[in-house]
Amino acid sequence: MVTSASCLEDKLKDISTLLNDQKLSAKQLKGFLEDASEMLSMTAKNASRAADLIARYKMVAASLDTSDAVNFDVLDYLKQRGTLIGQSLDQSITLDVYGSPCQVVSHPEALLKVISQLVNNSCVHGFVDQPFGKITIEVKDEGENVMVVYEDNGVGIGEVDQQQMFDPFYTSQLGQGKLGLGLNIAYNSVAQVLKGSIHYEHKEQGARFVIRFPKTQQ
Repeated sequence: MVTSASCLEDKLKDISTLLNDQKLSAKQLKGFLEDASEMLSMTAKNASRAADLIARYKMVAASLDTSDAVNFDVLDYLKQRGTLIGQSLDQSITLDVYGSPCQVVSHPEALLKVISQLVNNSCVHGFVDQPFGKITIEVKDEGENVMVVYEDNGVGIGEVDQQQMFDPFYTSQLGQGKLGLGLNIAYNSVAQVLKGSIHYEHKEQGARFVIRFPKTQQ
């Protein structure tokens, strides 16, 4: 962007000098106008890309905002929120939450954000060209930690995509208007807010994500 603007400024100085010296030809003026138009277009595109990139980074930063840790039961919370999420899904997609009661002192909003991103990932990527979709969320009490297992019966995630799926701006649907931030937001919400971990496990059909985080914030 800076290079295009600087180059245009140099060409403008050159064309002004030729004009002042009465040496400017019609061919030179036409060439300058063509170059200027191309440079201005390039500058506008670069500015648009920069603005878009800044907006995306702001989205990532905003996703990590959270309130103070509170006491809540993970199973009960996810059942309640799961019902609401399920009501917003297509009728061909079911969502079931089950498992063991698990009392924690943590950040429910961050956990909901993670689950919402995973559900969105299933709907956008997993259930493509599939008549029915099934999502299950299991809560397990592991003593000092809680484990949440998220599974769907979609197409799963390929080996290549598995290597980069948590990276910011990575998407398997490049050029289709996808930001590639969903799983990165989920990863950072678990790692930075819940102080836990999230990883993908291969299965015969569908996707499986395992989330672990401590019951109490240190």
